[in-house]
Amino acid sequence: MRLISLISIFLVSVSIGCGKAEVPPAPPAPPPACLNSSVLGVWYQADALGQHVPEGDKLTLNADCSGTSQVCKASFTFENSASASAQIIVNVLTVGNPGGRCLPVGKSSCKYLRVGSTLTFDCGDGNSFYTLRKPK
Repeated sequence: MRLISLISIFLVSVSIGCGKAEVPPAPPAPPPACLNSSVLGVWYQADALGQHVPEGDKLTLNADCSGTSQVCKASFTFENSASASAQIIVNVLTVGNPGGRCLPVGKSSCKYLRVGSTLTFDCGDGNSFYTLRKPK
């Protein structure tokens, strides 16, 4: 009987000491790579005067350095630049509507200039204009 009591005490003490180990919290995720980029947002194609172009492109540039073009049905990545004017590399991953002014799959060197809510983009085929204002 004494042996059973000792075994019971031992088992209880072992089970109390075997609680779950505390797992340290995961470190915070790093901020998105393009969080400080000056070109983030949804841009609507415009003419040189900043007027919306009907049936024009909608360019979405995200904080994770990814983007999409609605007209080209393209997805791409771009280099981060906090500058309002820079030359960057755009890496087009997919194009569903090739031709016209759509970039081919692969890397292209592009220049951009942001002034207020207007973005001028040139990948070697002339300027494309975009505005942050949603068309009416």
